Amino acid sequence: MAIRSPWKRYWLFQLPGLAVVGVLAWVGAGLAGLPTWICLGAIAAWAVKDALMYPWLRAAFTASPPTGPESLIGEVGSVRQAVSPNCLVKVGPEYWTATSAQPLVAGQRVRVVGASGMTLHVEPAEAG
Repeated sequence: MAIRSPWKRYWLFQLPGLAVVGVLAWVGAGLAGLPTWICLGAIAAWAVKDALMYPWLRAAFTASPPTGPESLIGEVGSVRQAVSPNCLVKVGPEYWTATSAQPLVAGQRVRVVGASGMTLHVEPAEAG
């Protein structure tokens, strides 16, 4: 399952760095004898740094909109050439190969309901 929230995606990406700082702080406390408050402060400072950087990096963690045939789902087009079960449809300025479970005729309005590869799945569009 894809994580859509940019905030969650950002923090999942930041967790490994935070874990490394935590391990270094633990090692620093154990081997170098650093006080606990310095180690915890380093971890907190790293987390605050990540939180402050989020507004500038949010765009990089925002899921991009669908492209290609998937971007046409919901669009209305018209049948140009009907050959059961395949047909040629025009959606916007482009012509696409399409399939339909229902028979279609040339000139009929259709709605895109899915896509497989470069083939659209269409159904008759409601009038209006």
